[in-house]
Amino acid sequence: VGAYGAAIFHLFNHAFFKALLFLGAGSVNHATGTFDMRYMGGLKRYMPVTYITTLIASLSLAGIFPLSGFWSKDEILLGAWRAGTVTGTLTFWLLIVAVFLTAFYVFRMIYLTFHGSFRGGGASDDQGIVAQTESGHDAGTAGTDDKALPNKVSHGVHLAESPIVMIIPMLVLAIASVVSGYLANPVGLSGGFLGIAPHWLGEFLVPPGEGHHSEGISLPLASISVLVALGGIGLATVMYIVRHGQLTVLPKSFNRFYILFSKKYYMDHLYENLLVKMWFYRGFAQLIDWLDRNLIDNSIDRVGWFWGNIGRAIRRLQTGSVQGYAVAIPIGI
Repeated sequence: VGAYGAAIFHLFNHAFFKALLFLGAGSVNHATGTFDMRYMGGLKRYMPVTYITTLIASLSLAGIFPLSGFWSKDEILLGAWRAGTVTGTLTFWLLIVAVFLTAFYVFRMIYLTFHGSFRGGGASDDQGIVAQTESGHDAGTAGTDDKALPNKVSHGVHLAESPIVMIIPMLVLAIASVVSGYLANPVGLSGGFLGIAPHWLGEFLVPPGEGHHSEGISLPLASISVLVALGGIGLATVMYIVRHGQLTVLPKSFNRFYILFSKKYYMDHLYENLLVKMWFYRGFAQLIDWLDRNLIDNSIDRVGWFWGNIGRAIRRLQTGSVQGYAVAIPIGI
């Protein structure tokens, strides 16, 4: 929509809260020995700092006021709404859908990882204890009883907060996830904020006379986007806290869509079975193997056989008899 100043501003904010989410995932993996959320749960009581910092990053990613993601997301929405083109209008409504979906999936992650009961971590991941219902849904992903878990867990599971060397970067990024948006591009105050000029980053990114400039904040639009995000959070709360992860709130006609999404559009199947196993291993790799064994190896073996036999023939001429050599020299001459 041409609002590239707002886009770079969002990329700047995004660096803080998305990096924090990655570090939060690493911290959780360090404690549970798995990256599969189905085998996590209940970690907020064991990892309070990781929980709070990940929650801050999630709220910022969802664009909840007053965290950093809110300010840059609002500028992008405003730029799309005021673009006055078909592309701008279409982009705006796609972004509104994305706001809802983002809030939903990030709080699905929060609830599956930090709420409910712990579900075994890496040991359960290896054993695959998550039951499958007839409809293909994962049963009890948020409310599994601890008694259903194996008595022993792997040595990779140690339910405790991560060490300080991992916590400090997360705390720094959490602070940035709260304040970076407002400090980098303060709005609503004519004199700026704490001596920082209003919209200084947006004006710096867009030279005078070129493209879109920062247009302030639209309270109605900002309110709508926050309400949409809260709607996504609310749906995640109903599905993964109230319903404990069982998707009975959806009609059975959605089962096929659920399976499609849970299989990640079958991209893993396409890559592993079709591209890797069939085309690469059974096609390209077997062709190269055949060429190696039949063309290259046989050619080298035949060359070796030829010169080996020539050598054996020549060795017969090397008698060591000086008289024989004396006869051969004049014949050769």
